[in-house]
Amino acid sequence: MSAVYINSAACISVQDTLNENFFDTLKPENSVQILKAIEPNYKEFIPPAMSRRMSKTVKMSSVASTKALQEAGIEKPDAIIVGTGMGCSQDSEKFLKNVLENNEEFLTPTFFIQSTHNTVAGQIALGLQCHGYNFTYVNCSSSLEFSMLDAKLQILDGEADNVLVGSTDEQTDRTMELYKLNNSIKKKKIFRLII
Repeated sequence: MSAVYINSAACISVQDTLNENFFDTLKPENSVQILKAIEPNYKEFIPPAMSRRMSKTVKMSSVASTKALQEAGIEKPDAIIVGTGMGCSQDSEKFLKNVLENNEEFLTPTFFIQSTHNTVAGQIALGLQCHGYNFTYVNCSSSLEFSMLDAKLQILDGEADNVLVGSTDEQTDRTMELYKLNNSIKKKKIFRLII
């Protein structure tokens, strides 16, 4: 069996991980309950006309994929595989809110189109003009692992030489409320000073 290697990795997180020397700028944060990702300067990666029509999740995923491909020296992968737990739930919430507020009439399809789980993989493929294998795994706890396993199988089976693998999820207000209800996130701020 042949070896499969990871050529590069990129992520957008609560630390400035797109910065080459992000280890030098790591900052502890213990004053807020829910941390937000540090957003990159999208203009460096995505034309403004395209950026206006993308959700935050799609923009972040596009930037991370662009950065990973640049570091690997690959212009266009043979396949794109994305894992997600909840998909683009913010646009799903907007669509459902519009359905209720407009009594199911005069709805624009934009939020519905952008709310599907495969939106991220599809938008990355459109941006790269990649017409190869494109798949999205949806599972709350192991979608990234299945995405990586699928990529390995694609390579070992000779279906692809280079596969772009990613994982994404959103942090919406409603989702955070639900996490607080099931005690995944503490309901109130409890901070301790450790000396």
